[in-house]
Amino acid sequence: MKNVVISEMNKTNKAFKTHTLAKQGSPLQATPDNLYKVTVDGVELTPKNASFKKSKGHLLVEKDGELIVDLDYSKSGTAIDLLVSDGWVSVENIDTTAGIASTTGELETADPAVDAGGDEDESRSTALGFGGLGLLGAAGGAAALAHDGGDDHSAAPGAPTAPVLAPASDGGAKGDGLTNDNTPTLTGRGKAGATVTVYDGATSIGTATVQPDGTWSCTPTTLLGEGVHTLTAKQYGSSGDLSSPSPPLTITIDTVAPPPPTAAPTSYVDNVGAVQSPTSTAPTTDDTTPGFNIGSLPSGVAGAVLYVDGVEVEADYNNGVLTPVSQLGPGAHTIGFGYADAAGNASISSPTMSIRVDTPTQPPPQPAPTTAPTSYIDNIGPEQNSKSTAATTDDPTPGINIGTLPDNVTGAVLYVDGARVPATYDPTTGAITPTSPLGGGAHTIGYGYVGPNGTSATSPTMSIRVDTTTPPQPPPTAAPTSYIDNV
Repeated sequence: MKNVVISEMNKTNKAFKTHTLAKQGSPLQATPDNLYKVTVDGVELTPKNASFKKSKGHLLVEKDGELIVDLDYSKSGTAIDLLVSDGWVSVENIDTTAGIASTTGELETADPAVDAGGDEDESRSTALGFGGLGLLGAAGGAAALAHDGGDDHSAAPGAPTAPVLAPASDGGAKGDGLTNDNTPTLTGRGKAGATVTVYDGATSIGTATVQPDGTWSCTPTTLLGEGVHTLTAKQYGSSGDLSSPSPPLTITIDTVAPPPPTAAPTSYVDNVGAVQSPTSTAPTTDDTTPGFNIGSLPSGVAGAVLYVDGVEVEADYNNGVLTPVSQLGPGAHTIGFGYADAAGNASISSPTMSIRVDTPTQPPPQPAPTTAPTSYIDNIGPEQNSKSTAATTDDPTPGINIGTLPDNVTGAVLYVDGARVPATYDPTTGAITPTSPLGGGAHTIGYGYVGPNGTSATSPTMSIRVDTTTPPQPPPTAAPTSYIDNV
């Protein structure tokens, strides 16, 4: 069932009261001279977001195809017609014996003559549309009601719009009317240059001037007490005439925090590193955003807050776990938590648990070999050697002798001219051989180790020149001394 609240205002003395339906769609006996506004789950219904239909002395208010409330005028004893202005419902006596007992119809919409807060031609107070039933603009509705009462409002400004809680003062869920700010800032719209007075019931709590863009903002000069308050606004025109009141804003002031938890968190969720646990009690963790297990929230508690070293920090609560949004710094911390209510009030911290955040430091780099290779395997050409130290070779893939790898080393890499190149290490020969042929010319050759801390830089280097060109055949050293004559 939706939360249905009907606000009722006496048009004569401006007194307010509210009705809460025990059952959605229930009838409410209506008084012809009063105004009514219907709110569903905190949203005011108007002809823009709901349907207003009259049927046999009743006004049926529907939203999304559901009957919300039945305003019953059938016992008023007089023929009436209905007026609706921005969701405020009233009735008007009409000169007819037919009344509305046998008519049904849906409100028709007419464009407002002016924006909220402007003046309205009294001729617009005539109800528009079906059977004299219609929708007037915000100011037009005010003029129609004034006309019904017989007063001349031609010089008075229209009513300002209903006050609204400024976002910074809306401590609960947005739009629920619940706040922990007892001097909440209120905003609204009115006639540029007019002076707006805000009332808590019949008591003035502050004034503001409507800005050129039609907006006003007012912060009460006195504290509002705990509980429900019905706030309205009126504006004075340049001639000093006072408007009728705006539609009301009902808010609840709640500045009392819930009692704090009595026990400290005893475990946390650790999702980082080699040792992880959903209920860790270890005094040290490498998880910089551990989720603290605080359990289910008690009845009446809307949320939880996290205290780190006595300071409230932003945190997310989910399924009994409260997790900081930002990382905890390294070192020791005290961790507590508190309860929050729907108005945004947070309790003080529970008793605390201690935890130390110790993130692993970057391991030192793998040590590089300290000596250069001194020989190589040459398997090409007329001069081959498994431990060649010649400065030049015709083998483009010489095997560089680096020996047996140390115990803590798992592999080797080859560096040619300072750059790592693909190579294969043979543990039998102790040599590392480039996969691709080296280019012709001079090269520096080094090697590195692969171990638990990664790959090392290069060792000191040896120099070697690769020359794969074929040398020219040397000329004979003696002249010919004879010849064969066959003729």
